[in-house]
Amino acid sequence: MVQESSLAVTIVARAAYYDRNPLGVGITDITFAVAPHVNTSRGSYTVPANRKAMVTGGNASAEGFTVATTAGAYGASATAAGQLVKQYTLDNSVGGKVFVPISPGNVLNAAQVATIFDEDLSTGGSASFMKVVNLVEFDA
Repeated sequence: MVQESSLAVTIVARAAYYDRNPLGVGITDITFAVAPHVNTSRGSYTVPANRKAMVTGGNASAEGFTVATTAGAYGASATAAGQLVKQYTLDNSVGGKVFVPISPGNVLNAAQVATIFDEDLSTGGSASFMKVVNLVEFDA
């Protein structure tokens, strides 16, 4: 004789991330006409305990302000549990620029850090940089 048994499964719906105490967070830096410099952190955000954060967008851009005496790569980048964006150019003309958007969707867990950077490896001259990373923080 074969006995049949069944297990009752209860499915509990969990609210979407945007309904779990959301908080908009942004890291922004605009640096105008700065001299050549090594890779420099311009801002960061650390996800608090018991929270997560999702990248919702942003961008990184760089523009030549004055001509360098010796051209070198310059640009901006952003990291958040991996590389979000990294853009560099060798354009040594005044007004030469590069702009790269950040795709949404990268999720950071508690204690992970999002950071924005810029650097100019030329000599002389100057460049302007803009970095923006937008996130929505929510209960984990």
